[in-house]
Amino acid sequence: WQTVSLDKIGRIITGKTPKTSNQNYYGGSIPFVTPSDMVDSRYIQETGRYLTNEGKSSVSNALIPAGAVMVSCIGSDMGKSAIAKHVCVTNQQINSIVTLDSFNSLFIYYNLSKRREEIRNSASGSAQPILNKSAFGRLQIKIPPLATQNAIASILGSLDDKIDLNRRTNETLE
Repeated sequence: WQTVSLDKIGRIITGKTPKTSNQNYYGGSIPFVTPSDMVDSRYIQETGRYLTNEGKSSVSNALIPAGAVMVSCIGSDMGKSAIAKHVCVTNQQINSIVTLDSFNSLFIYYNLSKRREEIRNSASGSAQPILNKSAFGRLQIKIPPLATQNAIASILGSLDDKIDLNRRTNETLE
């Protein structure tokens, strides 16, 4: 396995919030992800707010493609991780990694999701802890060859799928 910094595994994008004063930016179909949308699930499928195409265009440099790994990097929710299920926009509390083809984004997600405390401890500021884009990019990660990443991600993904199925079955039975 090799140790690399996050900024070497892909492009890091810090989110941006469209102007909330412009009502034309909100109420569309494009997910707008905030840390409160990052619950105990691998994928962000639904969000509390949605943007219009106009809202998306206003922050087009912060557009997150499906498959990107998102990590909350500000405040009490710092260190939450998720994967974008669809093209979306995140707010400025989230740094996203658009992985290069030589890295498995699901493997990266599983790695980072278990490092929440480490991410918090890397932050600066006491009143409002923050891990800016540069500091986030310097975080180190141990990466095996792609075939091993794929195998690990496949096994963990299958286990998560089974857990999710059991949870939904229990909800139905209740």
